[in-house]
Formats: sequence, C-alpha cells, structure tokens
Amino acid sequence: QLVIGSPYDDAGGLVSGSVSYFEKNDFGDWEEKNIIKPSQDEPCHLFGASVFISSDQLLVGAPSAQGLNNNLGSVFLYTNLGGSNWESQAVIISDPIGEAGDEFGFSVSMLDEQVVVGVPGDNENGEDSGAAFIFGVETFTSLSSVEIQSNILFQNQPNPYNGSTIIGVLLEKSSSGTLSIMDTRGRLVREIKQVFEKGYSEISISGLYEPGMYYYTLQTPHFVSTKKMLVIN
Repeated sequence: QLVIGSPYDDAGGLVSGSVSYFEKNDFGDWEEKNIIKPSQDEPCHLFGASVFISSDQLLVGAPSAQGLNNNLGSVFLYTNLGGSNWESQAVIISDPIGEAGDEFGFSVSMLDEQVVVGVPGDNENGEDSGAAFIFGVETFTSLSSVEIQSNILFQNQPNPYNGSTIIGVLLEKSSSGTLSIMDTRGRLVREIKQVFEKGYSEISISGLYEPGMYYYTLQTPHFVSTKKMLVIN
C-alpha cells in the first residue's frame, strides 16, 4: 500500500487537494487504484498535505480546511472496505479552541489506536509555539469514538486584560476541581470550586480591579496546572 498526497490538486476547487492510493501490480510496479477526496469539495482545503496509512486505516490532514484565510485545519479518517475502496468515517475539525492559523493536521500519525495531530500554529505556549494533540480511537464509526486524551489549563484570553477574561479548561473526564487565583505575594484573591465536564469548558473571571500579575491554578484529583495572567488599567 502507498498513498501520496496532492494538496494543490485543483479538481475540487483551488488547492482543494486529493490523495492517490497505489497498490503493486503483478509486475511489482506501483499502480494508482483510487483518488480520494473529501465528500464535499471545498477550495483551499490543502487536503492531503499530510497522510498516514496503516493497513485498513488512513489519516489525511487538511491544514487549510475551513478557508485559506483561517487555516484552522481538519483531519479526515478513512477505513478500507476491501481492495482500493476507502470510506470516510470521521472528521476531526480543529482543536477544541482552534484559532485562525493553527493549521491543525499539518502532520498526522497513528500508533496502537492513537492518533497524533500536529498543530504548528498553536499559540498556547507563545505565538506559533506549536502543539501535538493525541486522540484515542477505538473505532472509526462516528465522531463519538474520537476522544481527546489530555488535561490542559489554557492561557486566559485576552491576556493582558481589563475587566474580564476567559480561562479555558480541557479534561479527559468529568471531575470536581478548584480554580485558585493568587497575587504575587501569595495571597488568595479568588477561589472557584465546581464540577468540570469532560472536554472543553470555560470560566469567566472579572472583578480583579487592582492591576498587576496574578497566578491561577487549577487542581483536580488527577491534574494540577498553574499559569500567569496580567490585569491592566
């Protein structure tokens, strides 16, 4: 088996992309058997910018999906139905709080029923610092079979801020937790206790009127993380 991505293929629209699937013939030469495209042609997808094949499973990255100017990105998962026939089983559309320029799907790989997706434009640890998202995949029958296997406390947005800000939380399972906010002297200025649902959730913070640096910590029975935020006039 061999797959080759053609992200600049214009058959479905300007740089919509495609993937060619090859098998060896009786003479030992590679022969193109199928051309795979997303179910709905969309210009500027760059479908096929990254590919990974493992027996009867195929991953295709489209880092410019959702518009060339947004570059949020998507990853398509396919299952082999026999021979050269491939069926689309799921689409992972960006990360839980995807931003323009993330390029989710710039690189893809799979090992032991886990999918790894490269996101070079992720800004979590600085502008374009990048990230890799790991997904557990039991079957490719529906989107419900794809689950993020990570716990993340995101940088508040906006930061610095004046008035109010949003703190994002990503948990692999529902859990009770405490978000504590402390000033640079170690004084507790705010504490929020709640049950966080599985997946992505947000906490709105307002009322910290004194300008300065603050530290916020999320603690659950299985996860602890701290970040800084800046309040300005």
